[in-house]
Amino acid sequence: MSGRVEREIQFVLNDRVVELRAHPATPLLDAIRGTFAQKATKEGCREGDCGACTVLLGQARDGQMAYRAVTSCLVPIGDVAGQHVVTVEGLQGTAQQPTPVQAALVAELGTQCGFCTPGIVMALTGFLLTAPHLNQDEATLALAGNICRCTGYAPILRAAAALVAQHQPLAPVTDRVPGLVATRALPGYFTRIPQLLADLPPRIRLTQLPAGTRVVAGATDLLVQGPHGLLDHDVALAGDLCADAIELVDGDLVIGAGATMEALSHHPLFLAFVPQMPQYARLIASQQIRERATLAGNIVNASPIGDFVILLLALGAHIRLQGPDGMREMPLDQFHTGYKQMDLRPGEWLAAIRMPAGQREQRVAFEKVSKRTHLDIASVNSALWIQVDGQRIVAARLAAGGVAPVPKFLRKTSEALRGMPLDNATVRLAGELARAEVTPISDVRGSAVYKSRLLERQVFAHFQRLFAIEEGLP
Repeated sequence: MSGRVEREIQFVLNDRVVELRAHPATPLLDAIRGTFAQKATKEGCREGDCGACTVLLGQARDGQMAYRAVTSCLVPIGDVAGQHVVTVEGLQGTAQQPTPVQAALVAELGTQCGFCTPGIVMALTGFLLTAPHLNQDEATLALAGNICRCTGYAPILRAAAALVAQHQPLAPVTDRVPGLVATRALPGYFTRIPQLLADLPPRIRLTQLPAGTRVVAGATDLLVQGPHGLLDHDVALAGDLCADAIELVDGDLVIGAGATMEALSHHPLFLAFVPQMPQYARLIASQQIRERATLAGNIVNASPIGDFVILLLALGAHIRLQGPDGMREMPLDQFHTGYKQMDLRPGEWLAAIRMPAGQREQRVAFEKVSKRTHLDIASVNSALWIQVDGQRIVAARLAAGGVAPVPKFLRKTSEALRGMPLDNATVRLAGELARAEVTPISDVRGSAVYKSRLLERQVFAHFQRLFAIEEGLP
């Protein structure tokens, strides 16, 4: 459907309610710098990698505000309706009275040209608001999505260390807004934001998908490709269609399609399935991207190397599709039918992901190899879910990316492992079977031979990680 279908969008920008008429897929960055002239938020890569355009996005949840640092170039402005957007101007720091974050960067000589600095200030402010333990490791992770070409990272990390020491008493506090207002890390108007948001009109939920409408979830891939592909079409945002709740239903874990990767990576209900998920998540994008990227988007993007979809395949996830004929459910491993092709009927959208209760509290491993360890696309990624009884494998599910036209569930290898002894010979057999089951192609991320061999080594790594079985030893 052609034509720009615009909407009236209201949200709180810093300390005031604002309204504009725009296509819902318009990047938030363009409105911030253009319509609202907040020029300190910088336009850099427009791909979410540099972090120069980082802002805070706040939403009222369970009676208090939940904030996250996001790259505004990858946020469709329709998604901020009814929420709080904070730019660096909104922190109200001045040369005479900088915020503690700004003061720490100045004291440690953590800024030179200043182009990247606003994004770094916002990332560190978001860290103070949301990090579970307020330690140096979490501060480093919060900065992983910010690039600085002038200063180098040592002084920036020293500034982060100073902030950790200064704000450590807030670590046990759930609602840190009052404490950060007291330290002047946040201005006083933050305490009035819940009431400002409560006075805004509620978000309208769609019950059906109009013909020709394109569904957009986190947009962390679509907006990288450029908004031009979206602005000439009707768009429904995932938040208009899907919940983001993560909850137990009859023992199964049901994940609303609007749930983000970052939310799931630390959610206690999902950690029962993948206890090491906080560590595995470090291999998947940056925190700013994970705060926007959704599981549903990762699935329907249908990339053969999607990180989270590979993990969900190994976990035996099912998906729920909502459409004109009601709800239907299918195993995720039956959804992708070819390169960028899915069993998705006209008018349908992915509404939820269901994790069967039987997959809980088993052993799960995830491996990813890319040219860079972090913030890169995989050459090959893989995940293994396995259930054992003593020294025998009861059941296993192996999935891999980068080795087929689709995110690949290795059905033959998984079935062959059932009932096998948990020893080195089985591990070698699993590697051989996995290589035989995949059909990688040669591209910029490696040759076909390299990728098949890499998958084999990742299978060995799974068993070494989970059972300390060293490949090659009797």
